Amino acid sequence: MADSMPEAAPVSTPAPPAPVPAAADSRFFVGTRERVRGRSWPMRLLGRFSSVYSAAALIATLATVIGGATVYETRYGPDIAAVMIYQSWWFAGIFVLLAVNIFGAAAVRFPWRRHQYGFVVVHAGLLTLILGFFLAGNDRLDGSLAAPPGHEVSVIELPRDALTVALEDKRIERELQPIPYAGYPGFARFALGALAPWAWPLAEPGINRLAKPVPIFDERLDGLGLRVVAVVDTARPESGFIAADEGDADAASCGPAARLALSVRTPGMPLGTLEPVASSWLSLSGDRVASIGPATATMARCGSPEMAEDFLAAKPEPAEHGAVTAYWHGARLRAEVPVALPATLELAPDLAVTFTRYIPNPRVRDGELVQDDAAAIDPFISLKVGTGAPEQRTWHDQVLSAYHLLPGPTGGPDLLFAHPRLHSTGDAAADVAGNAPGAPPSMSGGYVQMLIAPDRRLLLRWFTRSKGFGGSSALSGGHADTWSGDVVGGETSPMQLRARVDYLPIAISGPEPVRMQPEHKDRAARWIQLEAERGGHRGRAWIMRRSRAAVTLDDGSQVFISYGVARYDLKDRHGFALTLDRFDEGKDPGGEHSASFASDVAIRPIDADERAASERRAETARRAAEERLRASGAGAWLPPALASFLHPQPGPPPVVAARRAHIAMNEPLVVGGVTIYQASFYPEIDEHDEPTGRQVSVFTVAQDRGRWCKYIGSLVLVLGIVLLYLLRRVPARASKSVPRP
Repeated sequence: MADSMPEAAPVSTPAPPAPVPAAADSRFFVGTRERVRGRSWPMRLLGRFSSVYSAAALIATLATVIGGATVYETRYGPDIAAVMIYQSWWFAGIFVLLAVNIFGAAAVRFPWRRHQYGFVVVHAGLLTLILGFFLAGNDRLDGSLAAPPGHEVSVIELPRDALTVALEDKRIERELQPIPYAGYPGFARFALGALAPWAWPLAEPGINRLAKPVPIFDERLDGLGLRVVAVVDTARPESGFIAADEGDADAASCGPAARLALSVRTPGMPLGTLEPVASSWLSLSGDRVASIGPATATMARCGSPEMAEDFLAAKPEPAEHGAVTAYWHGARLRAEVPVALPATLELAPDLAVTFTRYIPNPRVRDGELVQDDAAAIDPFISLKVGTGAPEQRTWHDQVLSAYHLLPGPTGGPDLLFAHPRLHSTGDAAADVAGNAPGAPPSMSGGYVQMLIAPDRRLLLRWFTRSKGFGGSSALSGGHADTWSGDVVGGETSPMQLRARVDYLPIAISGPEPVRMQPEHKDRAARWIQLEAERGGHRGRAWIMRRSRAAVTLDDGSQVFISYGVARYDLKDRHGFALTLDRFDEGKDPGGEHSASFASDVAIRPIDADERAASERRAETARRAAEERLRASGAGAWLPPALASFLHPQPGPPPVVAARRAHIAMNEPLVVGGVTIYQASFYPEIDEHDEPTGRQVSVFTVAQDRGRWCKYIGSLVLVLGIVLLYLLRRVPARASKSVPRP
């Protein structure tokens, strides 16, 4: 029965799937790490920096930085963003890593197959483009040249500064870029401040004192050491006062200073609105009197604590013409102004006062104070102060004012003139604040008196002719302090005059920083503080751009320095000058807007004498640059060929032929190795600030060492894209499906 049973059919085993055609096994789609596995360590290291993930991270980083740089530029301006971000070493480092990634992506696939040629050519074009930007560098020529009609021009102002030092036998010029040292935040600091302002607040740049001075001249080369120790990018064009630091040797001689700023609200303005009037600095070593709009401020010093106490109290005096208090050897010696003058009063055994004249309504005539009944009330007295024993008494002429603080006699007592009209308050003061009988009413005005106390405090009190004494205050003598208050009127009165006093107990002469919008930065002034050293003697001084100054060393000698904008002369470097013959401005049909503009210019080559002088200057500059490079740390180990490539020096100017040319918006002129573009124009103004009816043409002059590399890279990039399309991989046909087991 078992023999009659049929045999079991064998289980069929499915055939293995057909192998994938070899043509589809392309190394182009294999990961970078798999490609470099088992290869040399330099190739493995290169593979880590050339993966798709590395490329994506670099591109994302670059996009983030450019987006943040745009925000940075809106806050600080394009010139600051260019130096702090686009010309920084770390921004160049991103492109170096990107270049390594691009090179590695092609290098790890070597040997290349036919369908990879387009991929390799595209990467070669990108590398050539990056090389072109590196060859251009941060110091490429890109400046504006303004050409008035009929005037020969050749000098361009560059976005850098220059210092010129006049020595005994020569003039030395060095370029510098002070923006990195002006206190602007770096990109990382700016990003942290923008993301978390409560943790990392961004302060506005002011006076930035450098922890490590920036050397400009080397004493070993020129016998003069010159360093930048502080920078302020936007400040007032006139010199003011700043707080002194430990490095300022002349701080003790300068003494305290105070800045008074006034704001006013007139009857036609809404309540709570104040319009700035003006401001001025007062100091014991400079201006002691300042007239600012409707107010007058004065400053003086006293050595008596008793005078400081009475100054703040401002007690009214019953005397008809007022009284003078002399503070002498710790005592208060009061003397009423006599009605009959002249009169002499003995105040102490070694002190006497002779009153010679009383002037309640003064007016200046021929340089002298005279009484004028029609003038405003402003009491003055003239007196003589005698010190010492009666038989050996020394007399000093003195003038005192009730509204103005005037310095006392040298070596004599501190004097304070108190007048009832000044020290009365309320409506009673209005009754006595006018002029003499029959005269017109007194003009209203404010007076601010500043007194430096023995403990360096700044004592303030203020008056008006209509209301008399207004109030008093005291500012700290140990550190910078500020006071603000109403001198005339108040918040609810028809007229309001508010004063702000910024006090510096220890101050030196220097720039006053101001905050400017990026588009208005050219209205402010840039200042730098220089430290000069020669023969072991040092000195410091502030100097404003486009000005000259003398740095006084501690031995009394001086170093004269000019600080200006770096200039580029086309005659010296490129052998020609340019003259505007005619400017054409095209208008829109039926409109007033400019549609196009062009210039006809004449190119004048330099003559033999100018060429010889240019060659001498170029040779001198080349030798000086070589000396500086050899003295630097990098020049000690850089090969000469590489050093000359990294730090190219100008050679003799090329030979240029005289000709006339046409420059339009899309038609630049290439001459002498530079390219001249038509950029803009503006109306010409004569010496009387009147328009002449002609236009000044503005050209952009540019020179780029890497331009040829950028052009070649662009052509190679386009060629690679075409090859990618022509040699693209045709996908293999799908193999027949095999049934699964």
